[in-house]
Amino acid sequence: MKDPVVHDPHDKFFKESFGRKELVVPFLQRVLPESLCAEMAWESVELEAGSFLDEALTLRSSDLLFSAKWSGKDALLYCLFEHQSTPDGLMPLRLLRYMVRIWDRWLQGHEGAPKLPLIIPVVLYQGLGGWTAAPDLRALVDVPEAAGPAWESYVPTFCYRVVDAHDEAEQKRLEGLVVGHLLSLLASVMLTKDEERLSQAFAAIQRMFASGDDLVHVRTALQYLFTTSGDVDRTAFTRHIEALKDTTLQEQTMSIAEQIRAEGLEQGLQSSVIEVLQTRFGRVPEGLQDSVRMVSDQKMLHAYLRAATTCEGIEPFTQSM
Repeated sequence: MKDPVVHDPHDKFFKESFGRKELVVPFLQRVLPESLCAEMAWESVELEAGSFLDEALTLRSSDLLFSAKWSGKDALLYCLFEHQSTPDGLMPLRLLRYMVRIWDRWLQGHEGAPKLPLIIPVVLYQGLGGWTAAPDLRALVDVPEAAGPAWESYVPTFCYRVVDAHDEAEQKRLEGLVVGHLLSLLASVMLTKDEERLSQAFAAIQRMFASGDDLVHVRTALQYLFTTSGDVDRTAFTRHIEALKDTTLQEQTMSIAEQIRAEGLEQGLQSSVIEVLQTRFGRVPEGLQDSVRMVSDQKMLHAYLRAATTCEGIEPFTQSM
């Protein structure tokens, strides 16, 4: 179990938005079964420290763990964000591994406990094409088609809830919630055509404002959009901001956009490059860190970020600069 680290804009966005109790509770109330929700003491929900991901997967996944009381007993709500383009076919196995880590950590604080708390896993998926991974662990076990049901007793099984950001039914289910607007934003940034991406993203931001959502959420949404769209001409952002129907939203959005730029998107990208290298290869030489921090061109920094994610080591990365 590790402390949570912000690895990239997706990770930062997920933790800053879904890490808020006032956002995640309504989200879970909409996506989990009514019978389960009815027994959940939602006022008891608390964000827990730590991450349970495999080290090799921290660049394309993020996670949050919440504790709660369910029917008077301890329960844990585990939210996994998959910010990748395709689903992981072995997701049930991965979730089982994470759940065992969660139970191990829980037992450390509840020595001698005779039973384990309920864990409810929820997977938020951002990729295009729909979720196609196995729904449970038994579906991954290779057994003859003619085999009887006896083998099932020897394989652990559990279900997990998948929320697909591109699924219209899910978007409808979350309609009216801040998280619903954020889900639309998550879907939009995966689109490959710049104009389509920005149109859908700003439509979601406009709905957030019209619903009376706090400007903190609008700011989070804008920062996520800016930092995941480094290849989009900044004049296109200005054009979409100026096209917003509400003049108050237009002014405030432009102000927030300028504040974000003033705070230094370049610094955020520089930090992301260094953090990715540290996560993958350990110590990053001070000289290399200084070289990255001297770069202010955003397109070049985005290229460095891609190189940091795919390179085979510190030396190949240095040679690519």
